[in-house]
Amino acid sequence: MNQNIQDLSINEIFKLDIDEIMLEQLVNQEQADINVQIHNQLEQEVENITKHEDISQLDFNVATHLNQLNLIVENINKVAEQVQQSIDYESSYCLVQNQLCNIIIKSRQELSLRDKLKKNIQQADDKDIIEIIEKCLQ
Repeated sequence: MNQNIQDLSINEIFKLDIDEIMLEQLVNQEQADINVQIHNQLEQEVENITKHEDISQLDFNVATHLNQLNLIVENINKVAEQVQQSIDYESSYCLVQNQLCNIIIKSRQELSLRDKLKKNIQQADDKDIIEIIEKCLQ
């Protein structure tokens, strides 16, 4: 009979000849249903707040990771700058080393020519030397 009463509309209930106990049961049942609805709504709100806090935490985590990534990028840029300076230094060093090699090669060539000239002078007799000097004077 209780289930049948719950299915009736309010107007139908008042038309029935119901005793006070049944009416109280109906009111209690209605109040329990309302309490369950309120409880479910509160659970939903708590879940929504929790989700919102999770989103806030995710936002914080993303911001933290972005900061970490920015620091990594800064470190990479510093290393790249140091590598570039090292490359520039190495390039300059190679250029200087190449120039020194060229100077050494020219010096050796000049020494070789000087040694050949010295040897030729030692082997030449006085007549050849006089001819060379005369050619130079002309």
